[in-house]
Amino acid sequence: MIGGELVQYPIHPLAHSVVVSNIYHILLKYEFAHEDHRYRVMAHTGYQVSDYDTFVPDLSLADHHQLSLETRITQGPPSVAIEVVAPGELAVHVKRKIEAYLKNGAERVWVVYPDSRAVEVNSRAGIRDLRVADAIEEPLLPGWSAQVSEFFDRHR
Repeated sequence: MIGGELVQYPIHPLAHSVVVSNIYHILLKYEFAHEDHRYRVMAHTGYQVSDYDTFVPDLSLADHHQLSLETRITQGPPSVAIEVVAPGELAVHVKRKIEAYLKNGAERVWVVYPDSRAVEVNSRAGIRDLRVADAIEEPLLPGWSAQVSEFFDRHR
């Protein structure tokens, strides 16, 4: 739900899933190497961000204290939501999700654009646009960084 409106998405093409898998793999390597870290990399986890906004980001970083195996929908936003934009996804929906995540406590929202091979990192402090030649860093993951190109080019 976005602003109280039920929004349904069609099944995404394989190219979308490959980008999601690449990012997931990159982040999991960090998580497994830092098992005492407080954030978990989650895939397709539901979050009730507000009374009118319930989202299922492609990936997220959530404080492990926020997560419960008995819960279907996690209360509150993840610390970092990662949305991979699919063909046909409306820009207005992406914008409204970013605003809701940040307004309700998310630290950052990464919006990944497979068609333009770019990442937009949104925070309350502003927006940072990254291209394939750039490195992305996440302050919640000390010492972690990756080339944006890895999000799109990894095939293993």
